[in-house]
Amino acid sequence: DNDVFDIISNDEASRKILAALYARQTSTDHPLVSPLATSSLRHLRNTPIMIQSGGNEVLRSQIQAFAQRAEREGLDCDLRTYGGMPHVFQAYALGPCIEQSNADMRAFCESHW
Repeated sequence: DNDVFDIISNDEASRKILAALYARQTSTDHPLVSPLATSSLRHLRNTPIMIQSGGNEVLRSQIQAFAQRAEREGLDCDLRTYGGMPHVFQAYALGPCIEQSNADMRAFCESHW
């Protein structure tokens, strides 16, 4: 449902190029580069995870897949999606969702540490 924004999930060649640029000299199968490429997320079992995703996030499908997998593997994972927001919307501090995003992150941190 995010095909208009999710350019990465539609084209295998583009995905491989972008992954290589992101990973640089590290294998794209390394768990710290691509958690979805690993056989297990057990290395994250003691780490609470909060994911904030814009509704127009280009990686939304991958983010949702990671969150679903984390939950299936019993990890503490909290996925929040903010409608209409782009990739790394928090860095721009724009839009009506930024205050809610900050409040959600603050509450998550306070509840875990």
